[in-house]
Formats: sequence, C-alpha cells, structure tokens
Amino acid sequence: MKILTKSIGALAIAVNAISYICFTAIMLLIVTDVMLRYLLNSPILGSLEIVEQLMLCGVISSFAYAQMKGTHVHVTMLIGIFPRKIGLAVFALGELLSAGIGALLCNALIKQTGMAMDYKYTTVILKISTVPSYVIVSIAAGVLSLTLFLSAIKGFASLFNKEYEAEITADWL
Repeated sequence: MKILTKSIGALAIAVNAISYICFTAIMLLIVTDVMLRYLLNSPILGSLEIVEQLMLCGVISSFAYAQMKGTHVHVTMLIGIFPRKIGLAVFALGELLSAGIGALLCNALIKQTGMAMDYKYTTVILKISTVPSYVIVSIAAGVLSLTLFLSAIKGFASLFNKEYEAEITADWL
C-alpha cells in the first residue's frame, strides 16, 4: 500500500506542478497585459483566451494533489451521526463513487480530446488549438481518479486497520 501511495502521490505532485506553471503564467500575463494597456494603450490580443485555457488546466491539475494531502473539504456531518465503522464504510463508498465519477470524467475528456483533434477546435480570437488543454485536463482527471480510488481503498482498509482509520479521520470534525 505504501508503494502505491508513493507512486500515486508522485503523479499528483507532477500534475500539480502544471498548476503552479499555469497560475504563474496567468499572473505574468495579466500584469503584462495591464501594464501594456496602461503605459502604451496596447493590450495583449487574446489574453482572456489564454487565461481561460491556463485557468482550466491550473484548477483541474491541483485537485489530485489536494486529495492526496487531505486539504479539500470533507462533509462529515452525516458520517458523524453513524457508529464509527458504518461511518467509515459510508466514507469509503463515497470515495469509491467519486473515483468512478472521476474515471467517467476522464473517459469523456479523452473522447473530447479526440474530437478536438479531429475537428481542429481552436479558440475564437487567436485560433490556438484547444487540444493541449484537453490533454492536460484528461491526464489531471485520470490522476484525480487514481487518488480517489486510493482513498477508497484506504477507507475500506480503515474498517480493519487502526492506522488507516487514524489517517482518514484526522481531519474530521
């Protein structure tokens, strides 16, 4: 289990690096755009389109890392009213359901990437291909699905292992 956790964690960190790059590029682009608009009255053409593509990639790329680090929000009010073992089982089932939905999302994004390639989807103003964005988001959704599946495995393991139970319930209220 530790090897699996480390492997998926490394994937989440790698995908999260894309998020850092995207948000840094967004900051630089917006600052440059505002300065050029203010100083030279000549904004960067299509900066909104570029920011949209970067934002999509940046946000989705950060989800898997947040899942691995447990920094996302868990709504555990309902789980807290159940006896501990039933609450853990409900949590694990929720994570498994989330992993399944994530896998469906990843599948849909892969198909959308294929359509974008076949029909040559581009942005409106700059005519930039949207395929790279779809590829990044597809990969990020796949890694998110893996992290959710790992969380589900740990959730089911927590029914029989106190160490995993402590890890999962550490941030529950």
